[in-house]
Amino acid sequence: MKNPFVHYEKKITFLLLFLILLLAAANLINLSLLKRAEDRLNTELSQTLQFVAKTAIDYVERDEFQQDALEKLLIRKGVSKVFAIDPKTRLIMSAPPLVDPLSQPLWNGFSKRNLARLWMGTPSFSGLYKGKEGTFKAYALPFGTGRAKNILFVEGDARFLDVLQSGYRAGVAFTVCIFFMAAVVGLLYFRAVVEPYRKISQSASHLYEAAEKMGEVEFAVESFETVVRELKEKETLLEKLYSKSRNRADDLERFTKHILESIPTGVFSFDTTGKIAYSNQAGKEILNGIPRRTLRPLVDAALKEGETYLSKEIEIRDGRYLGISSSILRDPKGRTTGVTLLFRDITEMKNLEEEIAFKEKMAALGEMSAGLAHEFRNSLASILGYAKLLKRSLKSASKRPYVTALLEECLSMESTIKRFLDFSRPDRIDVEEFDLSTLLSEVIRGFKEPIQKKAITVRCKIPRKRLMTRGDPRLLRRAFMNVIQNAIEATMENGLIRVAVSEKDAGYSIRITDNGAGMKDEVKKKVFTPFFTTKRSGTGLGLSIVQKIVAAHRGSVSLSSTYGRGTTVLISLPGGIT
Repeated sequence: MKNPFVHYEKKITFLLLFLILLLAAANLINLSLLKRAEDRLNTELSQTLQFVAKTAIDYVERDEFQQDALEKLLIRKGVSKVFAIDPKTRLIMSAPPLVDPLSQPLWNGFSKRNLARLWMGTPSFSGLYKGKEGTFKAYALPFGTGRAKNILFVEGDARFLDVLQSGYRAGVAFTVCIFFMAAVVGLLYFRAVVEPYRKISQSASHLYEAAEKMGEVEFAVESFETVVRELKEKETLLEKLYSKSRNRADDLERFTKHILESIPTGVFSFDTTGKIAYSNQAGKEILNGIPRRTLRPLVDAALKEGETYLSKEIEIRDGRYLGISSSILRDPKGRTTGVTLLFRDITEMKNLEEEIAFKEKMAALGEMSAGLAHEFRNSLASILGYAKLLKRSLKSASKRPYVTALLEECLSMESTIKRFLDFSRPDRIDVEEFDLSTLLSEVIRGFKEPIQKKAITVRCKIPRKRLMTRGDPRLLRRAFMNVIQNAIEATMENGLIRVAVSEKDAGYSIRITDNGAGMKDEVKKKVFTPFFTTKRSGTGLGLSIVQKIVAAHRGSVSLSSTYGRGTTVLISLPGGIT
């Protein structure tokens, strides 16, 4: 009769090792996700600080420092402060205003070595440091000419990064504790479970001798009942141990998930088939209403070709942009188990870049227009003078109409040159309080004759109450006139124009819609470009001037158009400027 306990010890050992390896794999995957999220958030924060620093230096080096524009940039980027000091640590600029730059907590984030390298002209990031309002990270960028450099400091909110780092350290400590406890409990369990059966195996030899006396059937029944009784006791103990280990792994998984749900960056994990295995709340909000198949090409490229991105920009619908980074998930054996995408909405950053590029383009065009207009004006003055002299000295009445036509063309040309000069020079804003609804009503009444001539219906949805705001009514009147004049020219006879005003976010939205011919896509892309026009007569400055005036009031203007159906111009203005 064979001993039934020969292989039991090996089976128990294998089961314990399997449970420990399972626990290790779960913890390592969670720690890997947490570390990737920390690295990505740190990279995004560093890129934001660098971008704000370079933009701030651009503002500082301009002839006129734009304090309001810089503070607006800080709010959009979630940056707490920015200031610059000269080599003698005197304050050059700050946003928001500071009194003593040397008392700022960010100095604690830089080592003495980094501070020394800063004065030598080497940019540097600080470590995380505590402030009165939380945890921060700073970036220092030397600028200026000569050996002695000015230094610009940018401080950003790093609370989420601090939470991730703390969570990662806690996760590592938690993992070490779990492994230590698992080893201790496993050893104790091994002794508690295997040792009794080892004694049973050793004593079984005596029982086999007794089996010869009591018979194999009676011996088998008695041995089976004893073994079953012992196995049930050990099985209960094993189930309790497994339940505790599983609960610890679940706690760590919930902790990791809580961190991922708290960060503002979208996190999507996909399995090897391309199906979503995990998505956090921020990712769902960013992709609200956007088909998930938008991300599918990136997932397929990572799974099939191993192609990943540290930073990739993609355009989604409604002119929004996403910044995406991807990474491949692998198990401890290096086999691909899925793909993780980290993404965030960078539409505001893209719009800011486009706004800066547009302003630079406008400045260059303005300088060129001013130079050309002055040259043309000087030449035109001579032509106009000679034409007037010719008209006075001309005796032939039959030739006077030609001279008169020449004078009229010169005056028309002078008016066009004046518009070029008005466009090239900065508008002076005379701020005063005025009623926006009254201003719009007056502008519409000013077009009464062309509206009646084409039998156009104008439907106004303007609140009857007074919409008081602060700004330059003269410039805004000019902007509204340009937009409404374009709408009248685009609308056919018996057409319809809608003008609607609404209050939004402590400001006002003015929407002007016509049911004219609309625009093709290639035209829509150029409507705000100076000197671009589709009309036979015109300078192409109408909408460019509108955009310039609205931007001077810290507002925005956008245009949407469908070819064959009409055009809508949306002007958004703040509640007032000072």
